[in-house]
Amino acid sequence: MKARENIRLWFEFYKLALNDPKLKDQIEQSKSYYGAWGDCKNVSFTKWWKLNKHLFDEVTVREITEIDNDPTSVYLKVPLGLPITDLMIRIKKIVEYKQEKARKLYTKSKGTPVGVYQLTPGTEFRTERNNHTLIIYRDCFLKQGKPAINPAFIKSVQDFYKSRTKAKTVLNPPSSFADGARAGDDTIRSCRRYIKDAERLILAAAKGDFPGRA
Repeated sequence: MKARENIRLWFEFYKLALNDPKLKDQIEQSKSYYGAWGDCKNVSFTKWWKLNKHLFDEVTVREITEIDNDPTSVYLKVPLGLPITDLMIRIKKIVEYKQEKARKLYTKSKGTPVGVYQLTPGTEFRTERNNHTLIIYRDCFLKQGKPAINPAFIKSVQDFYKSRTKAKTVLNPPSSFADGARAGDDTIRSCRRYIKDAERLILAAAKGDFPGRA
């Protein structure tokens, strides 16, 4: 379920962007892009995903041998004896008509609300690191009011990870934040990189191009 986890991180970083007054302009510019997402600020990812996972379905054109009940697709009988140019014109008209009906039914955005969202093409998404980035930034840095990155803050991050050991799903901390690790200069620099990465990902989410290109 790595793909779902990547979308969860996108969702969580977008929520952070929605609550950042400095990103008001970017949020307004990407408002129509995120139109089909609905309410993100006041709902958990689990509930939101149940309603919106279809937005991230893989979109492919393929030959089928039987018709299913997928409301997000249209099934055509294509006469192979017609010229391809003629076929494309006729198919285009039918698909455009169906897309327009889907837009009116599901969303006011320009695209059909199925498989229209994907991570920035051609980029490597480091799921585990970005998960740590979210935890360190949201659950430690923000909740403490954006304190100075010093040994005291590093200790608080270590304590936070330690407190999560009884959770159902435990993400082992990065080595620099493991319990008992020394909060030296290297660890402080590493922590600052996590904070900068978080700010970059929040901005990318605000723009509607996640994770963006580093």
